[in-house]
Amino acid sequence: MKKQSPLFILIIISAFLCLFYEKGYTYAVDKQLPQELNWTEAEGDSGYILNDFDARLTRGDYNLTFEYGPVPAKKSTFQLLDTNRNDGSNNLGVLIAEGVIDPNESSITIPFHLEEDSYALQLRFSDQVPLQTWKVELVRDYYTDGIFLFILLAVFIYLFYWKLDWKKPQYTILLTGAAILITLPFVGNLLMDGHDISFHLSRIKGIAESLALGQFPVRMNVNINQGYGFVSEILYPNLFVYIPGILYALGVSLITAYKIWILLINIATALVGYYSFKGLFKSQKLGAICAFFYLVNPYRLNNIFLRASIGEVLAEIFLPLLVYAMAEMVYGNSKRWWLLAISAVGILQSHILTLEMCIMFGLFFCVLNWRRLCSKDGACRILNCMKAAGVSVLLNLWFLVPFLDQFTKGYTIVEEVNDVATNCVFLFQMFLSHFKVAGVNVVNGIYEEMPITMGSVVLFGSILFLYYGFGKKSLDPAMQKIGNTCLIMGAASCLMATEYFPWSFLQKYCWPVYKFLSKLQFPWRMLGFASLFLSIVTTIAVYALYQDGRNILAGAILIFSGVLMLECMDGYMTDGTPLINSRNQDVELMSYNDYYRLDLYIGDIWRLKDYGERVVSNQNISITDFRKQGVDVRFHFKNQQQGAGREKIVKLQMPLYNYELHRAYINGEEVKTETGKYGLMNLTVPKGVSAGDVEVVYVGRKLYQAADLASLGCAVILGIYVVLRKRRPQIPMKRRIVE
Repeated sequence: MKKQSPLFILIIISAFLCLFYEKGYTYAVDKQLPQELNWTEAEGDSGYILNDFDARLTRGDYNLTFEYGPVPAKKSTFQLLDTNRNDGSNNLGVLIAEGVIDPNESSITIPFHLEEDSYALQLRFSDQVPLQTWKVELVRDYYTDGIFLFILLAVFIYLFYWKLDWKKPQYTILLTGAAILITLPFVGNLLMDGHDISFHLSRIKGIAESLALGQFPVRMNVNINQGYGFVSEILYPNLFVYIPGILYALGVSLITAYKIWILLINIATALVGYYSFKGLFKSQKLGAICAFFYLVNPYRLNNIFLRASIGEVLAEIFLPLLVYAMAEMVYGNSKRWWLLAISAVGILQSHILTLEMCIMFGLFFCVLNWRRLCSKDGACRILNCMKAAGVSVLLNLWFLVPFLDQFTKGYTIVEEVNDVATNCVFLFQMFLSHFKVAGVNVVNGIYEEMPITMGSVVLFGSILFLYYGFGKKSLDPAMQKIGNTCLIMGAASCLMATEYFPWSFLQKYCWPVYKFLSKLQFPWRMLGFASLFLSIVTTIAVYALYQDGRNILAGAILIFSGVLMLECMDGYMTDGTPLINSRNQDVELMSYNDYYRLDLYIGDIWRLKDYGERVVSNQNISITDFRKQGVDVRFHFKNQQQGAGREKIVKLQMPLYNYELHRAYINGEEVKTETGKYGLMNLTVPKGVSAGDVEVVYVGRKLYQAADLASLGCAVILGIYVVLRKRRPQIPMKRRIVE
């Protein structure tokens, strides 16, 4: 048994490192102001707003300092306001701090406390003071990053030191090390920009805030679009977003929660890939090699570093398991249908479009192997596939039912047909080995386009496979069969990603098929599958090289894959644009057009910033005791109209989207919610009611709750079945006497 003292020494050192990290952490934002200050007169002649003040901060304690030149003898006052919040009287602007400019001084420092994150702090003065500099400095925040980093380090140390037998090949450790290495660009305070990163950060915050308010499962995001309750958690799978969401709810900063999530995704991709490929090849070494090729493929890494397409990256964890499961269902032990169920659940809870492509390739795989499915045991194999599909659907009813229900509400995405042919990959792009991790998707062009490549390793590996499989014919039948199938499916994936696929023909003559395929939006998404299939083919090529005694060439292919990995990492660190400079810099509240609805597709989403967290009415009313918690709103109103105007119908526009998931009450009596301009919720005050208490609460739908219970029941039954099966005594099988 290993001695425990070195283990504890390493853990204690880790604790001190995390402690020093927390103690040494500081954050400040400041600005040297120009001579001609930019002022805006506040509404109601209530002073002047300094336009050169821009501080987006997370919750915590801060000091605000600014230096100023000579001021008149009279004392000017100033206020620090959070203009994203309602002050209770239906005005935007909660007072955070205030003070007086002393003409006998040249600077002033005031402390202030933020109870919640704010991206809309405003500095307002009674007079135009000749300011020179301003600075906001962190005094104390309430994040638990150090604690969770220590736990993470302690777990790694324990596993590496205590649980491993270093006398045996440790492929899992090597792959985990590669996964950790890939995540190194995320170390530090910076979080670089990514195409979808703001959306995913907003989802993390939204889930955390909704969980804190008791909403479970989370279906309305309280962080996007002024907190109006966008149903992103119904329209997008969110099971795995709970991981960073819970971390954030427990006190981990947003960017650290996101980075830990990326680390776990990389490790999961490595380990699930190793398990799957090991089972596919019946070899630990080949399983590790294939998992490495797949893990470091440039297409997957660019999905992380540049696109921040976390849905696709999550789905890529389970794609190798799907391949292994399909191989088992058709050629192996079909009683292991649970592998197919796990992969299906994982992909569905990651990315809907990837699931669509999986169904397409699954059917293609069945067509390629139709003879096997028509054999004596083919019916049993098909039945086990159906069993896996049924369990997957039951486990996912809690997501599928709300998802499908919302798509009956007239959403643009249902009828929208994308011109996919304009977003194809040029053939030379998909095998590039030198590229910048920068750019965007360019329609019908390549200038300033992002890298859409799988690297040249899989191309070289495919050529070698053709040489050994069809030239020298030296591969054993099992490897040849796996390689042939994956090469065909990989080539089909590449073809569908390029301009050579007959997109125009389908659009003209096969409209239903084209409409289905157009939901993919970008044909280059197919490269995710191509990188998977061709990684398998390349692994077989490396195996053939080892069998042929060409170990140096086989090793060179592995090394070059590592070089491509470093190319992606280096490009991310040098070509990215900083989005968040610190864990205390808040992300600006994301404005995400509710483009799913046909009538709101061209709606002016920016108008919501003018409304903010306020109630808007068609009549002169007063609002008091306004409170908004998540997607619940409560306030008291009073009709201020006089004379005949008092008899007019009063409509109240809520700071909420109307998805028919709320119930509204005025003085305890339920009133109907209506959808008004920009999709916002409207209430009509009953005639004769001139004042009262309004309460709007999220309740969901009974259909959704029934789906939740069905999925929970299925999970419980499966859990009981697994436990009972493990406890069942194993009866040794009698040997069959063969004469």
